Amino acid sequence: MYNYKFDPELTITDKVALEFLEEGMNLSENGMSFNEDAQKQVISKIINGNLININLSKYTKDDLNISNSLTPENFLVNLFSSTKDLDNSKMTEETVFLYDYLLTHNKDMLSQIDENANIYQLYLDQIIKLKIPPTMVDKFVNYINAINAEIEILNIYSQTDVDVVATVQAMSIATEIDTILANSYFKLLER
Repeated sequence: MYNYKFDPELTITDKVALEFLEEGMNLSENGMSFNEDAQKQVISKIINGNLININLSKYTKDDLNISNSLTPENFLVNLFSSTKDLDNSKMTEETVFLYDYLLTHNKDMLSQIDENANIYQLYLDQIIKLKIPPTMVDKFVNYINAINAEIEILNIYSQTDVDVVATVQAMSIATEIDTILANSYFKLLER
């Protein structure tokens, strides 16, 4: 029914993003609204580890022409560019949700963010501050970047037709961020 063409070797972040998209489509098929409350409920399930069990067998490997114009750094800087002022009329619903998430879960990190912030270092500082062991770093990194992937997909899902290429691109970026953070963390442990 949905013509997805994804590599079957999906990362955890990829699967999380697909689970979000899948749940939205299921609700729509059943005549239910995938409104903001429903989206937050799904994201909450993902954050808490209650992942939706999706059937990955329908995703087949195929070559996709994905633009590399969006780098992880640009993706994150753009995402945080309007989080400083809650009254900013230009803030998107996705940014407001991220702001709310940070305000609830990570006030220290939120206070450091500005347009020129080194987002990678802020995340890395949090990993070190929380003294997360190496065995838990993947879970922590995906915990953060699942949010980034979902926020990007909120925009994509609001379109009339789901943009598969843009969806894959968003997930690819989130996965690349995971890799950068994990590698940086392990290098610090080796010092």
